[in-house]
Amino acid sequence: MLVASGDPIGFAYLAIALVTYLFVQTRLVPTLFWLLVAAFGAWSAVSGAPVGWVEAALAALLASVAVLPVRLGSEAGRTRPALSNVSASNGSASSPIGNPVVAVADPVDPSVEAATSQSARPQGPVRLQALGEFRFEITGRDIAPQLEDKHVLAFFFKYLLARYANGDPGAGRTAASDELSPGYEDSAKRERLRKQIYDLQHDVAPELGSIVRSNRSHVWLELAEVDSDLRRLRELCERARKEPALVSSQLARDIQSILDQTEGQEFLVGFEDLEQRVNQGRGAAGQIVSNARLAIAAQRAELIRVLAEYDDALGRPEAAIPYLQSALDASSDRQDLARLLVTAYLKTGQNSRASEVRRQFDLNKE
Repeated sequence: MLVASGDPIGFAYLAIALVTYLFVQTRLVPTLFWLLVAAFGAWSAVSGAPVGWVEAALAALLASVAVLPVRLGSEAGRTRPALSNVSASNGSASSPIGNPVVAVADPVDPSVEAATSQSARPQGPVRLQALGEFRFEITGRDIAPQLEDKHVLAFFFKYLLARYANGDPGAGRTAASDELSPGYEDSAKRERLRKQIYDLQHDVAPELGSIVRSNRSHVWLELAEVDSDLRRLRELCERARKEPALVSSQLARDIQSILDQTEGQEFLVGFEDLEQRVNQGRGAAGQIVSNARLAIAAQRAELIRVLAEYDDALGRPEAAIPYLQSALDASSDRQDLARLLVTAYLKTGQNSRASEVRRQFDLNKE
């Protein structure tokens, strides 16, 4: 129509209109431009070119459209829902560091941190197995393969798990970012850590994400409501310390059960290969896992000592021998266990083996 009316640059105006509407997000620029075009059209009309009124009207219409904000996607699609506070059993927010629990915001807006909610709690029985084959079961379904398919997330989760096993669950954000991104600029480390926390909380399974907690200074795993071999070992050690010198028969059975389940099972099998794959061994995660293995061995050794004393008091020292041998293989510095083993050998008539243990652990002078 514009070309037929004697205005061959009309299509150029239309092309500019299309480009500015679709691709220019700053509304002031296209609005000002089309107001100028409208003014030029009106000037042309006043100067004797009636077609100018058409151009002025079209430009004024486009200016009014340009004023409106362009929404290429819904706000819900650009801002993910915040997590909510997962509280301790008494209903209050829990944190091993004593700070308010908040979840990391979507990487789209890293300046915002939101609290996690009661709805983020595991909704069914959750079981974590860290000794031997790594498993994370939700109502009997193992989702560990889904986590381990994402190597960085698996490394991050197991790093936090090792800290829990060491009794120091709260990883400082700086330390955690150094593990994930050694050699990066500090700002890049922080941004990548935010993203990995968010992905760990959202991209595997809600039950796994719900135990990953963070605040402005620390990241940790909250395993109070998860049935895990690590938690059972720790709780049995605490129960044994609180009982009299000779534990109850029920506690002795519980100790024997966990010892049988964890016998010969290494903590986080293959972690060293995963560490090499993620950060080429340039962090401290490998040492933290090694320390955790020593801590777990010490817990098992303590439970074995308690069980050996119980068996000896009941007149069945032979029952403790395999447990004592296993504990000494893992904790060769435990002379108290060596003495118990010597006693068990002597009471079962194995004098030569008792003498061998005395020599091996330098007990002959006692």
